[in-house]
Amino acid sequence: MFRLTKDTWLKQDILDYLDNQPEPIYFQELLKEFPQISLSTLQKKCRELDELIQDCCPDQTVQLLIDKRNGIQLVRAQDNLQKVTSALIKNELPYQLVKRFIYVDSFEASDICEELNISQSQLRRKVRDFNTLTNKYGIHVTVSREVKIFGSEVMRRALAIYTLSTTYRQFSAIEWIDNPDFYFNQSVKILDYLDLPLIHSHIESISLVTLIIEQAIRGKRVIHLSDEIIEIFSLIQLPKKPYFLAHWDEYDWIYFIATIYGANFASFDLDIADSLKGYVVHSEIAQTWVTLFEKHFSKLNDSDYELIHNHLFRGYLTYEVLHVDFTFFGSHTLNTVKTIETLHPRYYKVFESFWQAYITTYPLYNTEYVKLQNLLTCHLIKSLDYFLPTITLYLDTNLMFSFEKLLQSRIISYFSTDYEIRFITNREDADFIISTFACTICKNTSQDKFILIEPSLSANDFQEMKKRFDAHSS
Repeated sequence: MFRLTKDTWLKQDILDYLDNQPEPIYFQELLKEFPQISLSTLQKKCRELDELIQDCCPDQTVQLLIDKRNGIQLVRAQDNLQKVTSALIKNELPYQLVKRFIYVDSFEASDICEELNISQSQLRRKVRDFNTLTNKYGIHVTVSREVKIFGSEVMRRALAIYTLSTTYRQFSAIEWIDNPDFYFNQSVKILDYLDLPLIHSHIESISLVTLIIEQAIRGKRVIHLSDEIIEIFSLIQLPKKPYFLAHWDEYDWIYFIATIYGANFASFDLDIADSLKGYVVHSEIAQTWVTLFEKHFSKLNDSDYELIHNHLFRGYLTYEVLHVDFTFFGSHTLNTVKTIETLHPRYYKVFESFWQAYITTYPLYNTEYVKLQNLLTCHLIKSLDYFLPTITLYLDTNLMFSFEKLLQSRIISYFSTDYEIRFITNREDADFIISTFACTICKNTSQDKFILIEPSLSANDFQEMKKRFDAHSS
């Protein structure tokens, strides 16, 4: 929803890359991943990250170890990178703007310039960049003596939820909220009223949404819904607004219910009129989705259809009706897609073909949020190992039964992202025979099928198996 500076993105990318390196890496090797910068710039950014990490994690639960002889390594002990990534984002202008606009409609331009150590001209330029992204969502910020926000209240609330969930991931980590217990207690009451489980993550998420709604109410900001949207919600049997939220407008309650339903973070369903369900299910968009899925993946069964229709309706309500395409999704959205692309290339290649065909027909849906939602839905129907080539193995050892089972488990686990490993009981039908001893009794079987391993299954054994499996599948 908002654009981070190149410096922040670079530091975030360096962190992500180092977090995936179990051993120290030399700067020259690290530089190959970031060819757009010089070695001196890379070293400077790493030193700045080191200073930031020390400030964020004085208990050394996260450390960036930099040594000229041994290279650089990111070490984490019972902690994640949230404190560090939060600190990076909090230095960005969009965060500072949104944080203020949660409470007020305008503020002195000199205040934010002083806090971020930027000039008025820099502020104007950064706000112009901000507007290039927010204008399409109906939000516009102006700068003169004061900085002011204009536009859709629905999108303003969604922007605030997105920004805080991206920066902090959880409500309890936000350090500047007055009386956070009020929002926690309110969230518990809402969950209890809706008969939803009192799971900590649900309480955190709902507390964040109620913070934004409560501050909008205190600022006398109201939501305006079109007649068309009001008619759509008349076909959905929403739970009645509880007595303890008497100070909320009915549209505040509708927005809240639609937000948690669309985010799909809880086992929360709505009673929807068949006419509205039918409109979505039989729409051209839905039919195109199903056709493309069956073309690129496989035929669907009845339970698949139910899952897809549920996905499409949630998307319809949040994206087409409320025009919200980013709630509860942050910088990890892109990282999730990149991770699946890297670890499951065969699956991702098929999904990408499906996705390109879909957005060619409906370019409006070409956003990272919608892409990830579709990727997750495809995964629910066809798991990430669906397109993995199958390798059948016959295990022949002089080991006890329990140890053989352990070997099987280790081999399956090691190749889980590359191959579907199946152990079979017929030696002749197997692609390969895995053995801990040289076979002298199977002279009629090609020796190319045999792979000799150590009972301990060393790294060399895995490397040999991978080489043979890859050659067999190519």
